[in-house]
Amino acid sequence: MCKRDFWKILERRKKRFAEFQDKGYCLFKKYHDLYKKIRHKESQKFDDAYFFTICPKGRWGGHADDTFQVFYGNRISGHEEGTKTNENGETQRYFKNFIESGVEMSFYLEQQGLVTVFLRAAKDENQQDSKMEDGIIVGRRVPPYKLLRKRTIRKYWKILFSYMEYTSMLGEPNLLDKVRYYWYIKHKGYVVENGNIERRKLTTNLIRVLIYLLTTTISFLLAIGVAFLVYKLGWV
Repeated sequence: MCKRDFWKILERRKKRFAEFQDKGYCLFKKYHDLYKKIRHKESQKFDDAYFFTICPKGRWGGHADDTFQVFYGNRISGHEEGTKTNENGETQRYFKNFIESGVEMSFYLEQQGLVTVFLRAAKDENQQDSKMEDGIIVGRRVPPYKLLRKRTIRKYWKILFSYMEYTSMLGEPNLLDKVRYYWYIKHKGYVVENGNIERRKLTTNLIRVLIYLLTTTISFLLAIGVAFLVYKLGWV
C-alpha cells in the first residue's frame, strides 16, 4: 500500500468516526429507552441514582474529535461523620460523602484510524475491592464504519448495561449479565488493572497449553522422521 492510499483510507476512517459522533447519540439513547421498557426495574434504579449521559465528543469539554463516551455519572453512596483532633489539639466534627462513579464506555479513534472501545468499571471510593479490574477493552482495532450499524451499538449497549449491573453497588446481575461479564473478562483476554493492559490468567494459560501441544507434536513428528530415516539408511 502506497502512502497516498494510506492517507485516503485514514481520511475515510476519520470521516466515518465523525459520522458515528453525529449519529451515536440517537442510537445509544434508543437502546437506553428500550431497556426502560424491557428491563424497567433495573433500568429505572440506575436512572434514579445516576445521571445517564452521552457525550459525542468526550465528557471533558466536548471538543475531542477522536472520542465518544457513554456513561452513568456519579452518585452519593454513603457518608461518614465523627470527630477528629486537629494540629492544635482541638476536637472538630467532620462529615464526608462517599462517591460512586458509574460505568463509562469510551470509543477512542487511534492514529491508524481504527477504534479502541474501553469499558471502565463502576467504582465506589469507600469500596476496597482489589479483585475488581479497572476496566475491560471490549473492542480493539474496530473499523469506524461498523459503529454506524445498529447491531454493533446494540451489542455495546448490552455489554455496558451488564457491566453496570455487575460492578455497581446497586447492581443485581441476572444470568445473562453474568455470562456477558465472564465472557469478556475470562475469554476476551484484555483487562486494565492499575493502569496496565494485561491478559487474564485463563487466556495466558490457554496460550501456554496450545504452545506446549504444538511443540510436543512437532517434536513427536520429528522423532518419527528421524527414526524412519535411520531405518531406511540401515543404521539399525
